[in-house]
Amino acid sequence: FYNCQDSDGNEAEEVRRRVTVLVEDTDGDGVYDHLEIEGCMHETAINYNENATEDDESCVFDTDGDDKVIEHWDVIQEFAMTTVSGRTMVDGPTEIEDVDQTEANKARIAEFCEAVLIGGDYDRVTEFISTEQYDQHNPQVGDGLDGFGAFAAGLAEQGLSMRYWKVHKLIGQGNFVVTLSHVQMGDAHFCVFDIFRLKDGLIVEHWDVMEKILAPELWNNQGKF
Repeated sequence: FYNCQDSDGNEAEEVRRRVTVLVEDTDGDGVYDHLEIEGCMHETAINYNENATEDDESCVFDTDGDDKVIEHWDVIQEFAMTTVSGRTMVDGPTEIEDVDQTEANKARIAEFCEAVLIGGDYDRVTEFISTEQYDQHNPQVGDGLDGFGAFAAGLAEQGLSMRYWKVHKLIGQGNFVVTLSHVQMGDAHFCVFDIFRLKDGLIVEHWDVMEKILAPELWNNQGKF
């Protein structure tokens, strides 16, 4: 690099400077700055990123002082082999992006849940869900807002409605946000995990699983929430 010369035969200082910056390792961890991958590096965290080389302090976990897990939530649903959208319940992108937008995206989903899912103000749905792309993984719901509308209409034909009563948990990292909610459909009550993928502040993809909440006398523990 030090032999770089300009048209007059002089060493090209600017070229050397730029090359030096490209291979700089500011924190001395053995990974060049331009190759660093930000993410959660704590192996016991639920959002641990095995590819991360620089911790971004986004780790989420519930552990004791010895890093032992002390609490757990789950929702169990039978896997559907066919879906309206043609996707599976578990395929789709998983790469974490836009880590710097984590808090903004969490706030966005919190507002969506409060205004639309709980508040029932469906006139605002396009403020939160993209009109250009809304990929759906719920077995009974098609893609796009039209698919969402058709699902709601189908419920109405059966004399049913779906209402979110409360979001009990909300976590997120980058472009993914997850909620754990109490949902009522007809006379039945469900525990629901919703996973939202966002792009430019709008929901572009959705996964969910739901499990019916049994009567308290049938619980084996403290319940779903």
